[in-house]
Amino acid sequence: MIHCEFQQMLKEEFDRFIITQQNKFSAEEILKIDLHCHDLNSDVPDELIGRILNVPETWLPSEKLIETLSKNGCDTFTVTNHNNARSCYKLQDKGIDVLTAAEFSCWVPDFLIGIHVLAYGFTPEQEVKLEKLRKNVYHFLEYARTQDIPTIWAHPLYHYATKKVPSDQFFNKMMLIFERFEVVNGQRDTWQNLLTKEWLEQTTTAEIDKYSKMFGIEPLQFCKDPYRKTMSGGSDCHFGIFAGMTGTYLHIPNLQKRLKTETRSQLALEAIRNGSMAPFGTYQNAEKMTIAFLDYACQIALNYKDPGLVRLLLHKGTTNEKIISFLISNLFCEIKRHQATSSFIRIFHESMMGEKPSLLKKMIVKPVYKPIFDESVKIATKNKETDSRLTDGYYESILKINNQLNNILATRLEKKLKNSYDEGYFNNLSLEDFIEKLELPSSIRTYCGDEDKAKLHAVLLLTLKGTPFIYYGDEIGMENADIPKHKIRDLYGKFFYPFYKGRDGSRTPMQWNDTDFAGFSTTETYLPVNKNYKSINVETESKDENSIYSIYKRMITLRKQHDTLQTGDLEFLNKGNKNILIFSRYLENKKIIVLLNFGFRRKKIENNKVLIVLFSTHKKNVTEIDGTIFLEAFEGLVLESKKF
Repeated sequence: MIHCEFQQMLKEEFDRFIITQQNKFSAEEILKIDLHCHDLNSDVPDELIGRILNVPETWLPSEKLIETLSKNGCDTFTVTNHNNARSCYKLQDKGIDVLTAAEFSCWVPDFLIGIHVLAYGFTPEQEVKLEKLRKNVYHFLEYARTQDIPTIWAHPLYHYATKKVPSDQFFNKMMLIFERFEVVNGQRDTWQNLLTKEWLEQTTTAEIDKYSKMFGIEPLQFCKDPYRKTMSGGSDCHFGIFAGMTGTYLHIPNLQKRLKTETRSQLALEAIRNGSMAPFGTYQNAEKMTIAFLDYACQIALNYKDPGLVRLLLHKGTTNEKIISFLISNLFCEIKRHQATSSFIRIFHESMMGEKPSLLKKMIVKPVYKPIFDESVKIATKNKETDSRLTDGYYESILKINNQLNNILATRLEKKLKNSYDEGYFNNLSLEDFIEKLELPSSIRTYCGDEDKAKLHAVLLLTLKGTPFIYYGDEIGMENADIPKHKIRDLYGKFFYPFYKGRDGSRTPMQWNDTDFAGFSTTETYLPVNKNYKSINVETESKDENSIYSIYKRMITLRKQHDTLQTGDLEFLNKGNKNILIFSRYLENKKIIVLLNFGFRRKKIENNKVLIVLFSTHKKNVTEIDGTIFLEAFEGLVLESKKF
């Protein structure tokens, strides 16, 4: 109850502020513009998982964005994509009057914090310079000041690349070096917008002078008018649904007369430079967030392209982040393969963008989906609404669709489970069986059972035809190390970091024991020792008969003892099972059979011969097999035939 009352109080305070701003200028002397919006050229997201998956922040075409902005009442246009103004230039080439702009990701070096800075009215040559300088926000702003390029600190309470709340000193310094602030952001909650507004209104001239002395920065170094802090607004919309519902009124005296000789983009740039601005519009709430998220999910489902295993593995990120990326990638690949699901998603997305489904589509929709189809038509109709009526209408229909889909899925699941129980499907179903039934992509399975797989690799390597090569560290299961950027020596790693960290991870010192520097040295090594050297090292594994090191020693001995494994011919014996590899090595009257199980399940191999067990990664004290062979998960088994 208290929470609801507080939220209502914030809403009322925000509404009063918006009304005040709306009455700040004469309606005949204002341009209406969304100073913060995106389209398909915002193609490198801030979120790491988005970068791993290689998905842009939106696939929204530039022309569709302009159409939505116009529908929602804007009469002047800009596009603020991340770190580029490509969309602005392309629209200008088509004869559309657009103010050049971009949202730059800037770095605050003394606080180790990343922030977003909106910049307007620059040339392509100036953009190149800004792109180089954004690694240091002070150099960036100083250049913008000398070139008369107006900047706005976007969503000041949102920042990235920091694990803790920034200090007061950070905010005080940013107050000193910025003169324009985005106070109303359509993707931020009420309290964030109001808190920014209160912060600006309560900052005095005396405090600016205080900060100037504190940081040793002249007030005019970064700001044209350092004592006047002005406010702007922007939807920060990436999907085109809410673009233009939040934005900025720009005051232009004698507007109608000046429009006869000057373009709207020219006048808008002048107003931003002068700080003649007043924010308008709405803020983020649960309904808008739900709608935006669903539409983005639809866009990914319709446009997703598999980034490939190499990119997913080599990209910067933790193991958990990569596993999540694999799961998401697998989900959207499955959706793309399912034609009926993709068709429904397309109808839903087009409806959210205001396009009614055709009658032909309605005719081919299955009866169970007809109510969902009807709600999609309602969504398309509600797209003509603006502000809260659109949000409320969308949200109401989305909730109905969600409930209808849940009922359909629940009914199907109940029927499926009942049939499965009736057929005895779950009888004696092991965990391994269940995992395999999930049909997880192989790229996720690689994270399971690394030690067993290394042992299996040793058996395969030392039983195949040809000369086996063992790279140092393989014999104890050494893993690639994560080398910090400042310690990378490989030129490829230095150049392509973080997209490719080079080969140094596989070149770390040999791990001999668990002493300092893994027994390789008594001082700091040329590359850092892998952090797992305490458990993975020669000395420790020499004492364990089941270790990877012991497996290699036993297999090398076995290969030396049998000419068949050294020079014998090879024949593959099994077909049709992707997880089982069986082959034989034969020489004159001698025959050795190798069986390898790369799966998670125990496998039954039919056999009617008496076979001698030469080696097994799993079986202990078994010297002979007479009849059926049971091959454990990730087991390597080497057998010799008594008769050939």
